[in-house]
Amino acid sequence: MSRASATFAALLLLAGFARAQDDAGYVSYRQNLMGGMGHDTGAIGDILKNGLPFQKNIAVHARSIADRARLISAAFEKKAMGAPNDAKEGIWADWPKFQKAVANCQTEADKFAQTAQGGDMAKIGEGMKSLGKACGSCHEGYRKRKEESYKRQVPGAHPMQ
Repeated sequence: MSRASATFAALLLLAGFARAQDDAGYVSYRQNLMGGMGHDTGAIGDILKNGLPFQKNIAVHARSIADRARLISAAFEKKAMGAPNDAKEGIWADWPKFQKAVANCQTEADKFAQTAQGGDMAKIGEGMKSLGKACGSCHEGYRKRKEESYKRQVPGAHPMQ
C-alpha cells in the first residue's frame, strides 16, 4: 500500500470514528433529556402514590416536564444512530408524523403544568394519565421495546430473543 493510500485509509477511519463520537454526543443528550422527564414523572408518581408531603413540588416537576418537552424535536433533528440507543428509524422516516406526536406531548405537558399549578390532587392525577398517554403513544411508535433495548444487550453476546 502506498503512503498516500495508507494516509487516505487512516483519514477515512478517523472520519468514521469522529462521526461515531459526534453521534454519541447527540444520543447522550437525547437520553439525558428524556431521562430527566422520566425522573420528574417518577417523582410526581412517588408523591401521589405514597402520599408524600411534597404536593407543592409537583408544580415544579410538571413545569420541568413541559420545558423539556419543548426540546425534544430539536434533540432528534439529527439522525444520530452511531451509538447505542433505543430510537427507531421511524422518527426520521416519517418526520412530520413524529413532529405531530412531539407537538401533542408538548401540548399535554403544558396542560399538565397548568393543572399542577392549581394544586388539586384529583385533577393532577387525571392530568398525569393524559400526559402518560401522550408520552406513551410516542414511545410506542418511536422507541424500541424493552426487549430490544440496547440496555438489555450484553457486548459480544447474541441479541436477546
